[in-house]
Amino acid sequence: MQFWTLRETTDWLETQNFVCSPDGPYLDDSWIEEFFDLPLSSREQARLSRAILDRVQPFRGCILSLTETTLCDEDEDPLIIDRIRLSYGETLSILESPTFVFDATEKVEAAVLVRLFIMFCWDGYLLSAGLDHLTRLYGHEGGGFSYVKRP
Repeated sequence: MQFWTLRETTDWLETQNFVCSPDGPYLDDSWIEEFFDLPLSSREQARLSRAILDRVQPFRGCILSLTETTLCDEDEDPLIIDRIRLSYGETLSILESPTFVFDATEKVEAAVLVRLFIMFCWDGYLLSAGLDHLTRLYGHEGGGFSYVKRP
């Protein structure tokens, strides 16, 4: 697992011909987007986090990026994530380096982090390495998510 700063994430997205916005990559009207509510139960959230990664076939890796940092006002939320990051050698906090980069062997790790994003009601997005699947996570205003796919 690697970690990128916001600048590194934006630079990489731009090299992939994405226009960046504060909410992540901007998508034109050719992409198909479906919206859903987030489940409330922990068990359903776990299933959802796995299902989000299972939609990306074959799984060749992905990036998971935090886009809404104002939701990190609980001391324990960033602390848990930062402890996980520290176990991978990352010393910057999630606020300083908000993007997780997973390779093809780290699908389980990606699902765990997606679940934590859902539990903490954080906004973010997951973009597949093939650049053809995007999942947006909305933690605020009741929570929800959307699957976005290139036609």
